[in-house]
Amino acid sequence: MCASFAWVTFGGVRPASAEPSTWFYAGAGAADLNFRPEETPMLIQLETGLGSPAKHGVVVGGLFQFHGYLANGIDLGGALRFTHKSFVLGGWGAGLDLGFYQRWWGGDSTGGSARLVLGAPLGITASIGGTLGSNDQHVISATLGIDFARLTVHRNSLLDWWNNPFPPETGDELPASASSGRDWQF
Repeated sequence: MCASFAWVTFGGVRPASAEPSTWFYAGAGAADLNFRPEETPMLIQLETGLGSPAKHGVVVGGLFQFHGYLANGIDLGGALRFTHKSFVLGGWGAGLDLGFYQRWWGGDSTGGSARLVLGAPLGITASIGGTLGSNDQHVISATLGIDFARLTVHRNSLLDWWNNPFPPETGDELPASASSGRDWQF
């Protein structure tokens, strides 16, 4: 037992590390509300979420969504995001968000939501999708904005032009056993 304790304590076990994917998107656009056909309100969309590490090809995560329709009201929701490594690391990519929403204005409504999310370098993101819910309500919307997590902490693109002092783990790194033997540098 003492040997096991010593082995675990003094380096027999590598430190665990996991770098989850994160998203923090802010965008603006327009929406078509079928229950208010006389107007096309401006939409403010905020999303934040957490996903699996971007070490593999596919990334799955969860999102909290806030959609504010100016002069109308707010929808709150959640979604599962399915995307790939390049999107998370701030490059070109796409994702699919499938979830639910709740609306407490304009005739309460609860239902499903789906969005196609297209990403470009520097966190530039376009989000196109809609909702289909109770009380015969559906919304189609599109926004353009910035994903600040993809722009900063997860950015692994355009590093020659703009350095990221703490680039994310990508799974492309050499394992510790293949390195020079030292994990530190001056």
